[in-house]
Amino acid sequence: MHVVFVEKILRVQPHVKKLYLLVRANDAESALQRFYTEVVSKDLFNVLKEKHGANLQSFLAEKVTLVAGDITRENMGVQDYSLCEQMWRDVDVVVNVAASTNFKERYDVALALNTYGAKIVLDFARKCANIKLLLHVSTAYVSGEKPGLILETPYHLGDTPDGVKGLDIKQEKRIIEDKLNMFKFDHKTNDKIITLAMKDLGTRRGGDTLIAGYGKGGFKCFLGDPEVVHDAVPADMVVNAMLATIVAHANQTSFETIYHVGSSVSNPLKFDTVQKCAYLYFSQNPWTDNNGKLVTVKKLTVLKSMASFNKYIALRYLLPLQLLKVVNIICCQAFNGTYKNFERKINLVQRVVKLNKPYLLSKSLFEDTNTENLRNVVQRSENDVNVFFFDPRRIDWEDYILHTHIPGLVKYEF
Repeated sequence: MHVVFVEKILRVQPHVKKLYLLVRANDAESALQRFYTEVVSKDLFNVLKEKHGANLQSFLAEKVTLVAGDITRENMGVQDYSLCEQMWRDVDVVVNVAASTNFKERYDVALALNTYGAKIVLDFARKCANIKLLLHVSTAYVSGEKPGLILETPYHLGDTPDGVKGLDIKQEKRIIEDKLNMFKFDHKTNDKIITLAMKDLGTRRGGDTLIAGYGKGGFKCFLGDPEVVHDAVPADMVVNAMLATIVAHANQTSFETIYHVGSSVSNPLKFDTVQKCAYLYFSQNPWTDNNGKLVTVKKLTVLKSMASFNKYIALRYLLPLQLLKVVNIICCQAFNGTYKNFERKINLVQRVVKLNKPYLLSKSLFEDTNTENLRNVVQRSENDVNVFFFDPRRIDWEDYILHTHIPGLVKYEF
């Protein structure tokens, strides 16, 4: 997301005098290296490369000031206080897209980055003398598993989507600290054990994986209601909405607006469509595995509830796995490779289902009235209507998934 945003703002916003780009790094040299290897080197920057040619580096140096930092630390981890003061004088718009979207992230890392990091960015923005706007980007799943229509209204500290029990982030932090302190007195503890414990803590407290696993032949069954609506939207539309928001709100004061940049109300994408498109694509474009063998995919067996999924796995896979284990022992580990491979695939499916269960069975729909109003503002400006296009109603989901999303996933992720 941040790569798309940086590229677009440099390409279509010439009036932006300077872009301070905070890069998670220990020093300026590391920040510069990350910027060129993880941002500028992407195919997305080809348009800018063609436009500026040999002058690209000087253009970037003029427009972008790289700042080594870390939003989990005070003042966003910026060590140079004079640079902090300069930013507090210059910056008028703060955009926060820093977050971990890894479902398997350590809980202590996720809480520090996604929760306390957002607060630290807010504190930094408050110190900017000429601040006009703080734009914070979050996923739709901040609303948890609440069913029904989710309104474009803010949550406040301590709120939870179910409205039953308050969430105390200080208490969450204490739980993590207590857990980590326990490990200090255990000499048998190593980094791997701590990481696993923190991941397990996050799992207990708290799309593309399916497509990738299916295309590679790893999934034969999966959890999912064919009628469930996924709130999806291409990343470039999100960035266009972000830029439109900056333009629309930069000169307003004390104005808080929530925008749901999604499709679940205006152009619903059902799980059944994703499943069908994945089957069509990999039937016509089979993946070649590491042994040079084409992977043949079959239509997924889709289980509509966690109970039916667990029952299916137990009868079709776990029971045969136990029999294979016994045979392997009797035959002096002759089938050890087959057993390990079978066990690995079963564990993969169970792990992915466990992590994605809240989203695979989600009954949430996200209102987009504010977003529609923002689109109308953009459409009234003829010069910006194509540059800031973000109308999901124009998306043909089958065409997009078959000819854009999955090919991109195969090219860049497989």
